[in-house]
Amino acid sequence: MNDTHHHMAIKQFEFYHLKSPAEKLQLIAEMIEFGINQTKGLVNKWYPMISPHEQKTAFFRLFYREDFDSLQMDQWVNRITAPSPSKKEP
Repeated sequence: MNDTHHHMAIKQFEFYHLKSPAEKLQLIAEMIEFGINQTKGLVNKWYPMISPHEQKTAFFRLFYREDFDSLQMDQWVNRITAPSPSKKEP
């Protein structure tokens, strides 16, 4: 939900474009980190008793829920949760 007033959003946009590329990169990194931490917090709140492996799956589903349809999501989750091929020793 974006409830930022239109005039405030314009000012934020102007301030952002006055920043150097390094400052912009730092802001973007902080926003991504904030989103990740918020999503992890929701997963821990909603599913406090699940295993770390299930937490990773729940995180992925929540964090990327708007990026994939249900079929694509299931395919990605199956790929990232599949056991790693065992290493064969020579």
